[in-house]
Amino acid sequence: MSDRNEIVKGYFDEYIERLEAYEHVGAIKEEKRQRIIMVALEEFAANDYRNVSTNTIVAKANVSKGLLFRYFKDKAGLFAYLQTYVAQKLTKEVLGQTDFGGDNVFETLKRLTNVKLEALARYPLEVAFLVRTMKSDLPVELRGDIDDSVTRSFDSLTVIVNAIDETRLKPDLDKEMVVKLLDWFVVGMTNEILAEIGPETSIEYYEELNETVDEYFDFLRDLVYVKREARGRARHFR
Repeated sequence: MSDRNEIVKGYFDEYIERLEAYEHVGAIKEEKRQRIIMVALEEFAANDYRNVSTNTIVAKANVSKGLLFRYFKDKAGLFAYLQTYVAQKLTKEVLGQTDFGGDNVFETLKRLTNVKLEALARYPLEVAFLVRTMKSDLPVELRGDIDDSVTRSFDSLTVIVNAIDETRLKPDLDKEMVVKLLDWFVVGMTNEILAEIGPETSIEYYEELNETVDEYFDFLRDLVYVKREARGRARHFR
């Protein structure tokens, strides 16, 4: 693993380990635990948080309410577990398939974004849960957790800072301003995508998004980087 890979992936180490706080949940038999998780995700994805009923969850999952509260304490505890579970699952998926090496920040962001879109396409229920809870009227004590989960799952600032090449910036551009520009773009793009997708989003839509994202990164690259000279002729560095 390259130094840059270690830096970027190391940023997420502490976050990825957050499920260790729920180690006791592992005492539930795997088949039953997965049943609870899937049913709960479906309920929280389909309804505003305040309208979700634990009675409905235990009935559909075919478990006792006593078992649910023994391991998750209450609805808020179950929700907190789910948001950590989903964010960790997506984060691991993205980190496991992305190479952060190289010095081309735009190609790195392309790879990162494409892997994220592939992950979103593979896990429609988890994404539906994430999107719904972002829009739900959550209790104050839960709002910070979901905001942190979304930020960590889709954060690109660490990638940008570590992959940008100052020597390629156009002479009149400030690195910090370029970093901020790219970060704003990625955050804005992510928010727009999350606002539009859902469990029924087609694979074709994600493929079109991939192409559109690549075009935007190419545009930004040409906006801030100087074109390289090669054999007496100017050409793009890619």
